[in-house]
Amino acid sequence: MYAAMVNFLDGVVGNLTAAFKAKGMWENTLMLFMSDNGGPIYDAASNYPLRGGKYSDFEGGVRVAAFASGGILSQAIRGTTHGGLGCIADIYTTLCSLAGVDPRDTFAENAGLPAVDGLDLSGMLLSASTASPRKELPLSPLDYSDLQKWDAYDAFLNGSTTKRPACWKVQGCDLLDADLKVKTGVALNDCCSLCDPKDGCVASVWEPQSPDEAQSIHSDKQPTGTCRLKKSAKQQIVSRHTSPSKVCWLPGSGPMPAPIIPTQSGLIVGDLKLLAGTSINMAAYSGPFFPNASTHWIKNHSITVPEFMCSTPYKIGCLFNVSADPTEQNDLALSRPKDARRLLDRLRAWSATRFDPMRGNDNDPRARC
Repeated sequence: MYAAMVNFLDGVVGNLTAAFKAKGMWENTLMLFMSDNGGPIYDAASNYPLRGGKYSDFEGGVRVAAFASGGILSQAIRGTTHGGLGCIADIYTTLCSLAGVDPRDTFAENAGLPAVDGLDLSGMLLSASTASPRKELPLSPLDYSDLQKWDAYDAFLNGSTTKRPACWKVQGCDLLDADLKVKTGVALNDCCSLCDPKDGCVASVWEPQSPDEAQSIHSDKQPTGTCRLKKSAKQQIVSRHTSPSKVCWLPGSGPMPAPIIPTQSGLIVGDLKLLAGTSINMAAYSGPFFPNASTHWIKNHSITVPEFMCSTPYKIGCLFNVSADPTEQNDLALSRPKDARRLLDRLRAWSATRFDPMRGNDNDPRARC
């Protein structure tokens, strides 16, 4: 069915092109063709050779099929490619420029809404030698809680916050190091104080004793559970899937742990792309023949498409040069930590100012558009 839909679309585009030509409009027409996202690899679409698909910030989810056509394009640029950045938010501004219309929405601005921030790509579309004005491309934003955690982390590093806690608390964390002792029926915060260096304890891990206790981790109530006192803290892992309710208590005398970003977020700046999150959606490669014997989720929808952990206790996220490495095979985050941090700071700036209004209750028909 998917292939039949694409085939039907191809015929419709041909009909539209023929209609423009029949009416003598084609020579003054610019036709832009683009997808809104990569193909859904959970439903047999292929983005080969790119990694990922719809709902993912890997290139297979965001680098989409797109082309410009029409009689307005000069013979010199027909059949050429352009490597500049562009996004769907730029189309409105670009078309306004070509039509000689001011893209500003003064009515919306007077109502307190953000100004139109799309960029004009008309120069890039009409000339192979004109660079794209877009140098940055925000993908998924950081959550507000992540912004708060990184603000607190920076405040500690620059000395504006000097008070040290008895233990650093890391949510969704586990330590694979050997246990010194295991105690049950321990309140969440008490697991920190039970770790006494005089007894050889370096850190501790708390785990709720029941699902009900796990639900109260983020409330004012102190849940109870199992406290594992550790001899060392060299094998730290973080995953919202394998241990979402576990909490690591690391020694407050040590450096403040960098926040670990749980939800998928990302940004492209020039050639570099930062992907953050402990579970990046739709992380599989399609392969030259797709579906195939290894894509079990196509036949059995109870099997999820593989995810990928980019943010760990040891790096901010995954860093790729998507110009030299569009298939995202070579993670540069550990070898270029300053670049990873630079892109994270730009992602923080974008995320802090994103427009995300309350859209109403899903069950309220007035909230639908």
